[in-house]
Amino acid sequence: MPRRAHGGLTVTVFRNADGGQVVEILNTGTTAVTTDLLTGGDGRATAYLTDATHSVTPVAAAHGRGGRLRADLAPRSLTTIVLGGGGHAG
Repeated sequence: MPRRAHGGLTVTVFRNADGGQVVEILNTGTTAVTTDLLTGGDGRATAYLTDATHSVTPVAAAHGRGGRLRADLAPRSLTTIVLGGGGHAG
């Protein structure tokens, strides 16, 4: 079930059959936002941007360390973050 994490953000987390996690963050706001998430993982993450000009495009928007993740979110966009190794969204 979606959870409101911050005004204008909706965060949903999925667990894959292999145990990996995918975080979907929808930013409906008109400005860029940086948010922090607790992942409990090793901090490795691959981010993908979907908006008016990008379609699941790899971006350097997620930076992790320890069990924390910082995500830079473009306005009016969906950011998909695959946690763990060199995951694939698509």
